[in-house]
Amino acid sequence: MIPPLSVDRSSAVESLMADANWHRWRRLLWITGSHEECLLAAEQITQLFDGRIVWISDHAPPGKDQIAAHHASDLLGREISCLVFDAHQRFNPDALAAASGSVKAGGLALLLTPDAVSWPDQLDLDKARIAVHPVTADRVTNRFTRRFVRQLGLDSTVVRWSARGEWSYSIQTVAGTPALGVAANSVTPDQQKAIDAITNVVIGHRRRPALLLSDRGRGKSAALGIAAAHLISSRQTRIRVTAPRKSACKTLFKHALQTLRATGNRDGESDKNLKFIAPDKVIGQRVDCDLLIVDEAAGLPLNHLRRLLKQYPRIAFASTVHGYEGSGRGFALRFNEILDAQTPGWSKVVLSEPIRYAANDPLEKTIFQSLMLNASADAPACPEEFLVDEIEFKKINRDDLYRDEMLLRSVFGLLVMAHYRTRPLDLRQLLDGPNVRVWVACWQHRVIATALVCREGDIDQDLAVKIFNGERRPRGHLLAQTLVGHLGITDAATTEGDRIMRIVVHPNWRGRGIGSRLVSEMEAGARRDRLDWFGVSFGASRQLLYFWGAVGLVPIYVGSRREPTSGAHSVMMAAALSEAGQTLVQNASRLFGEKFVYWLAEPLRELEPAIVAELFQLLNQFHHQPADNAPSRPPEQQTDTIAMNEIKENPRPALDQEWRAFAVHKRAYEEALPSLVYGFNSLLAGQSEYPQLSDQQMTILIMKLLQKRSWKTVATATGLSGKEQVMQAMRDAAALLTTIDGKRLTDADSTTRIPGVSVPE
Repeated sequence: MIPPLSVDRSSAVESLMADANWHRWRRLLWITGSHEECLLAAEQITQLFDGRIVWISDHAPPGKDQIAAHHASDLLGREISCLVFDAHQRFNPDALAAASGSVKAGGLALLLTPDAVSWPDQLDLDKARIAVHPVTADRVTNRFTRRFVRQLGLDSTVVRWSARGEWSYSIQTVAGTPALGVAANSVTPDQQKAIDAITNVVIGHRRRPALLLSDRGRGKSAALGIAAAHLISSRQTRIRVTAPRKSACKTLFKHALQTLRATGNRDGESDKNLKFIAPDKVIGQRVDCDLLIVDEAAGLPLNHLRRLLKQYPRIAFASTVHGYEGSGRGFALRFNEILDAQTPGWSKVVLSEPIRYAANDPLEKTIFQSLMLNASADAPACPEEFLVDEIEFKKINRDDLYRDEMLLRSVFGLLVMAHYRTRPLDLRQLLDGPNVRVWVACWQHRVIATALVCREGDIDQDLAVKIFNGERRPRGHLLAQTLVGHLGITDAATTEGDRIMRIVVHPNWRGRGIGSRLVSEMEAGARRDRLDWFGVSFGASRQLLYFWGAVGLVPIYVGSRREPTSGAHSVMMAAALSEAGQTLVQNASRLFGEKFVYWLAEPLRELEPAIVAELFQLLNQFHHQPADNAPSRPPEQQTDTIAMNEIKENPRPALDQEWRAFAVHKRAYEEALPSLVYGFNSLLAGQSEYPQLSDQQMTILIMKLLQKRSWKTVATATGLSGKEQVMQAMRDAAALLTTIDGKRLTDADSTTRIPGVSVPE
């Protein structure tokens, strides 16, 4: 039997609840003390609540509605009366942020922690998520928790309760009528704008998508559901909905069904015209529908959204920008650029008015401020003329970062802006990651660029062998472990280097060489630390490959799977800083070059041809002796028509003979295939100089010869009608690349003929 609260405390909690209900607000009640005292206090307080009470704790009392911290995001879109968040042994900031978003108006979030002074020094099991070998969770620093405590202490809306008796809070008393929520069956002005925007996508011109952005709890999903119901009721519109998780659309379908019932429609209307389809189904092939709605779009890779934008002429996207699970501001900025390029007539609606609770909600402000979910970049405008010497490039001490809130917000705001999705854990890693270094570029003492660098490697030989054998996978050391595990270079783990984890220049200052100079300064710092290499891992794009190649890095690996956030294959590049580093980078790039051409036929079969070409070009620029990097033809690609020893002894004439026959004599593709593949590999490996192929020709040759894609796929990707046009384009490319007596076929005039060979006009 749980003893009840004392009369004074019970009265205080009831007064707090009454105040929250009056304003339609939520509050954070911070309970400190021993673990047992805090759990008892939480049980006593929750007895005063009706409705659902959720506990996020490793030690919740029996019979409670308990959710594991890593499942807290399951609460998004649902409402609870009270949240009990136990941070005594595990402070998962992502879970606190996600779960607090589900507390409804009039509710409380109870945060249970040790005493504020001692809490940061207590063991926190959640630190294991940022620990990097050989540092264990108990040795990770505590700047993040110290800052969190400081922020709560500065927040006058936080109610502090010591289990030993102290009680500190303030209640804002406002005369007048209580705050009112949105009446049933009505919508806010923001929601009405969203409904109108969705409707216009259907009744207006094609290729005019809508984008709905909001913070959590603004009625975005409800507006989508109401708009869908209106379209089904008035036009029998066939609507399909997709999202990263079906559960994310629960609110949308709920409001659609309610609205249809209110307008006299049968439930079957929604079953027939409104359906959820998984993302891979709508992307893999075009689904027949009048409107596609993509909810929580930031949870899907950008390249998937780009494909949906091309496939569906009437489409609406919706996503959370500042939400309790993190910030999607980076998504909004990047996706805006895609919409501008592909569908200039798109429209945007931002929903800012809260639905679940009133404006200026104390709990929302507390969570957003303490976990920096509302961070934004605030850099000065770039003057038309400035001296590079006016910009200060430096590595900053993270103790200074912890002490200077304005500096921290400037750095983290830039990272939020550049990264697709940012979570509270990213802030913890910034402040406490054991191997993280922070660099900034400042102009007039204001941050205009920043970068995070991870120290990797320096692993003992015994562990390196176990990594190679697949017996161990220590935390961290991404680049070093990749070279050991995928390229088989065990020495990669014993060397030491810096890997750039993130780098961002404020948009006001891009295109001025700031990023390149920052990379140069960080590389110089790595040299001063006597490291062996300097590297980076990023989602592959042609622009990024060009940038990292321009600053002197060479490709050493491409991941076989696409990253879940960017939807791109990860690329690793590196530069040598020492003799050991030179050996490592030379071997890694050579091994990668040898394996890459074979990976293209299977694991990298769908890698974008433009990226394939750029990777080969960067490898060629790095290796001054192209023959060392030329891929050899596998036995299954040999042909009896042209002997292999003939190719090895004098490859160009033999290859030209086969290429000429394919280009001019209409030799069958299947018969010419071995020589076409071998010759094209030689081209990409830099064994011969050729005229510039068009983007279309390069795409066709890469997709067909190296990636073994179907004729239909190649035709679709290049805008051709089918196999016949693709084949002709390949013959034209072969003609461009084939030489006769030192001249290319396309250079030959009408008098330069081989008997029986006609040169196409």
